[in-house]
This record gives sequence, C-alpha cells and structure tokens, in this order.
Amino acid sequence: MPLRSSTAFVAALAVAFAVHAEEKKTKPAKVEAAQGSVVGNLICSKCALNATEKCQTALLLATTSAQWGIASDDNRVLTAGERLGNARKLSRNKEYASSQLANNLGAKQFVLLSGKASESLFHDRCSGKLVRISGDMSLKDGVATISSKNWTEIKSNDATPGLALTGKLVCTKCEFKIGECAAGLKTGRLQVMLEGKPAKDLFKTRCSGAPKVATGELTKIEGDVVYLKVAKIADPKTRASDKKKPAQGM
Repeated sequence: MPLRSSTAFVAALAVAFAVHAEEKKTKPAKVEAAQGSVVGNLICSKCALNATEKCQTALLLATTSAQWGIASDDNRVLTAGERLGNARKLSRNKEYASSQLANNLGAKQFVLLSGKASESLFHDRCSGKLVRISGDMSLKDGVATISSKNWTEIKSNDATPGLALTGKLVCTKCEFKIGECAAGLKTGRLQVMLEGKPAKDLFKTRCSGAPKVATGELTKIEGDVVYLKVAKIADPKTRASDKKKPAQGM
C-alpha cells in the first residue's frame, strides 16, 4: 500500500475510534426500573376520577375520611367495607364521581396499572376489590403507574391501601439536592423523600447505600420526586420472608 494511502487509512481509523468513543461517552447509562408494591381498591381511572381519556384500571390509595372528602372531626381510617362501597360508587355512579368527594381524590391518591395485570383486572376495575400488585414504578405528569404481570386479591378486613418502594439509602441533600440532610431512597429514576420516625431513625446510616423497603402513604409527587409518609422500613430479605405468610395488606 502506498504511503499516502496508508496515512489516509490510519487517519480514517483514528476518526472512527474517536466517533465511537464519543458515542459511548454521550450514550446515557441504562437505569434499572424503580421497584414498588401497591395495595389499593380497584377503580376506573376515567369513570371514577376523570384522570385518563380512556377507561383504565387503577388502584385507589385513600384510607381516611378526609382523603375521601367525607366530613369527620377525627379524620378516622375507613373500614374495608366503607372503602369498598365508596370505590364501587366512584366507578359506577357519575353524579357521585363528579361530586366534591371525587374532587378531593388528587393524583397522589391513586396509581394507574399497566401490563398483563391491568389487562386481566380491566373487567373488574369497577368492583372496588382490594388487590396488591408488585412491579416496575414510573411517574409522568404527577401520576404514578405500576407495570406487572401478576396481582393478588386481599380479603383481610385489617388490610389498608399503601405504597412500598425498594431502593438504596441515600442522603436527600447530597444525592437529590433537596432540603437538609435526611434519609431517602433512590430507586431507578425515582427520588424518594421519606417522612416519619422510621426514616429519622436511619439518619446515621443515610449514606450507606444499604437496600431498604419503605412502606407508607404516598403524600405528594413532584417530577421524579415521591414523598412517602413512612409506617415501616425493612430489609428486602426480611420483607421477602414475610411474603410467605398470608397477605395482610401493607
């Protein structure tokens, strides 16, 4: 090969390597999906809340009389029977769904379903049944969606709606640039702000990156940030062993 041709070939090869290196540098790193588990009453996202253009399976997370818009001085937790009846009325009674009750059920109090679980539950979406679904969590426009193949109906009268998220412990200020130093969870693209005593107890280990499962009430969604009022925090292995026992809700 002539010297000029060899020089051109080497130059072209160098450019190709440079382009490949730049593509690798700019290509976004693959992020694992956020992992969550939801317990809630089945409703229709359109008929009950007018949250989607088409009918879609959703889980309602409201538990107290205040969240349901029911007048009460003590903000009591509704019984399983009361939640079941209200969930059915929301999906089936247009006047009831358009009332102040439905207006008080904001985006933070329901989760949309997708995947095979959503398809298999579609015909039961107006039933108000209490079910648990575990899978990949995502957020869009302030609404959470969980995608899964499987679901489990919960018949215990003591079970209550709630959300559980699995992630690694981080410092919310150092990792998320939000507020003061506190314990939070990072799961997929989701930034989970934890509230309550169980979260405060993890302050000293907040930078450890240890895997944890936080269970509680979804109080607010802002972009990729989820605010969770924590009832309990456990290790993933501990929670896995608990699944072998009869389901008792969140």
